[in-house]
Amino acid sequence: MPFQYVNRQEKVFYISAKPGKNGKPRYSMTTKNTSTLVDAVPDGFEVYELPADGRTVLRKKVHSKITELEREALAQAIRKDAGIDRFLIDLEENAMIVYLTEMDNSNDSGSEWLRAVRMSMQLTAHYSKMMRFELESEKPHLFSVSRWCFLGSINSWFPLDYSKPLVTLIKKYVKHLGKESFFELM
Repeated sequence: MPFQYVNRQEKVFYISAKPGKNGKPRYSMTTKNTSTLVDAVPDGFEVYELPADGRTVLRKKVHSKITELEREALAQAIRKDAGIDRFLIDLEENAMIVYLTEMDNSNDSGSEWLRAVRMSMQLTAHYSKMMRFELESEKPHLFSVSRWCFLGSINSWFPLDYSKPLVTLIKKYVKHLGKESFFELM
């Protein structure tokens, strides 16, 4: 049975293998059930959803120095301190990047029709990078925090704070996510 992956847009993807020029197989993601499909993710690779739009790709496996406890602490703070339920945390080798959607993050109260519309919109929602927590030092684990700058010609990370424990930075900055005060952070 071929390997299947269902992305956040509820599209089913398979991994296809075709012979490359050097004789080694070339892998790619496909939505078509063809005869070139493989049964498992190849060694050294991972299925990855691009946070911004949910496109699904096969990439070389990224090993992050960020622990699962650190990632979960950030996720809990976003839910509790910022009051946001719809977000993504993308792990890189040395960083966690928080993505938010422009969709209303309020609860899904209202009519059944309204809840269905919100759920449908959530499947295709675009997410924007907002905040990055970057590991600066492994012993002890110290982080820096930056926010994404949306000033047209800049469009880059703007540093906010350096060389502090993750919990300190989370407490000070996460509460600004999704709020006007985020844009005043400098």
